[in-house]
Amino acid sequence: MAKPIGFCYFKVNLEHDATKNWKRATFQRGIEGEVDPLEVDVEECLSQLQANEYSLTELNLNNNTKLSPEHISRLIENLQDNTHLQVLQLANVKFDDDHAKALGKVLSTNSTLRSLSLESNKITARGFKAFLNSIVHNTTLKELRLANQYNSGGARVEVYIADFLEKNKGIVKMGYFFNFPSARSRVDKYITRNIDLGRQRRVAMAN
Repeated sequence: MAKPIGFCYFKVNLEHDATKNWKRATFQRGIEGEVDPLEVDVEECLSQLQANEYSLTELNLNNNTKLSPEHISRLIENLQDNTHLQVLQLANVKFDDDHAKALGKVLSTNSTLRSLSLESNKITARGFKAFLNSIVHNTTLKELRLANQYNSGGARVEVYIADFLEKNKGIVKMGYFFNFPSARSRVDKYITRNIDLGRQRRVAMAN
């Protein structure tokens, strides 16, 4: 029996209903988290990403213990020229500061990815700063989840996030647990501003 690839979210047009139904069922299991992360074919996912497969729009590798640091580096490199991936989930995969710096550089020019989760990893204040500084002008990315890092970074990281959002006009959802009211207040203000800006852009495009 073939390994499920639901976490790669392949959405393809197939000729035979039986195959189509099987693919759809696998896709739904991926969404609901019923596919064992260890059964996901990491190499296949990376190959599809490198090939810029048009049907690979969502990639979920959360909690995948088979995903090595080298795999993550390859994933980031393959993302450089990818124009189809819109959702990337990399929670709890030992994603570190070097990965954060590299991914930030890639996303500084990426105009496709809309949602990114890096929760429950090993990003420190140094990695936060490098990553956020790189993507400050990215307006395609709308959702960013960074909560629950091994090293929280304290007030310094919260200030980095608030300073980032002050300049960034794209993010409308930020996943992070704020302990300091001043940073939380600033983040709420800028998220509200970005939501309003997005609404204004949609109205302008409709007219």
